[in-house]
Amino acid sequence: MIDEVDTGYINIHPREVINKENNIIRGLTPIINPSVELEIFSSYLASKNYATDYKISEIVQVSVDNWNRAEMSADSENFVAKITNRIDSIRNNTKEIEKAKKRFIATKARGPKYQAATREIASLAVDFVIMNKTMKMTKHSEWSDIFHLIVPVAYCDFVLLDRRWKNFIEQTGLKPPKIAYTFDKRTLTNFFSALETYSFD
Repeated sequence: MIDEVDTGYINIHPREVINKENNIIRGLTPIINPSVELEIFSSYLASKNYATDYKISEIVQVSVDNWNRAEMSADSENFVAKITNRIDSIRNNTKEIEKAKKRFIATKARGPKYQAATREIASLAVDFVIMNKTMKMTKHSEWSDIFHLIVPVAYCDFVLLDRRWKNFIEQTGLKPPKIAYTFDKRTLTNFFSALETYSFD
């Protein structure tokens, strides 16, 4: 099915995308969409002597086959341990929670500084987690949800999210066209209706 639709790769790592945005702002690199994952395509095409006939499914499969699952699992566990300890430490500090609340309010009031709201969504997401002390964030999949929303919401037209992250986006004050239209399972019908009538540039 993936080969039957117009498909692209998006870089979901906020820090990498923000670094690319910064380089464009400083005039260090050409103005190319920072969210586009060109490296994977370039590597694949180079390995095929830049063949003009290829399938997206083949690129996806090669990417998956090249994953070092043991290394990824270890990295995930280390990341979760470090970030969980850090968040717990901040959540146990009343002053830090107050700082997060003020930061959230200020960022929401200010809105996006640049064309894409990547850095604002990233900042708001972290503060959202800090402020919501009962929100459990002890699994890598829960942190993956954050990474899977920041760049797509900043750059895509439509994004499907879990319910709590849909609620988070609604609390940021950010709205289309500055960010994507966001939907969850409760609003799938609205998503398909909007997709049918939306005018893509």
